[in-house]
Amino acid sequence: MERSQSLFRQKGDLVAVTWQDRNVIHLISTVPVGVSIEKVNQKVKENGVWQNKEFDCLAVVKVYNKHMGGVDLGDQRIGYHKKHFKTSTWYLSMFFHTLEQCCLNAYIIEQATPVHQKRNCTILQFRNELGEQLIGG
Repeated sequence: MERSQSLFRQKGDLVAVTWQDRNVIHLISTVPVGVSIEKVNQKVKENGVWQNKEFDCLAVVKVYNKHMGGVDLGDQRIGYHKKHFKTSTWYLSMFFHTLEQCCLNAYIIEQATPVHQKRNCTILQFRNELGEQLIGG
């Protein structure tokens, strides 16, 4: 596929999209923007010079790019202290990732609670305290 070309399939509210940017991007979405085409400006290096060019982009890709910060930030914050376990089964890997996500969510909720806002606690300190509380000291 050439840059800015796309393929899609739609069944009901579910849309599966493949869009060619610098790399191939695959998305599955239920966001009701459909498969409309919008324009996007990107910098492209041509003949050793960076230039702004306009490309066609699916609306669902544009919506994803606008709102992707939360998921990427969560994955980034999990990655700082994640324990890497070698597992031979996919469900153990999924379990440990879910456990890491729950720990991060608990930390975020604690930091948002007015009682705990005065306490400056890093996520590593929170994880250590959580572990101590779970095993009973």
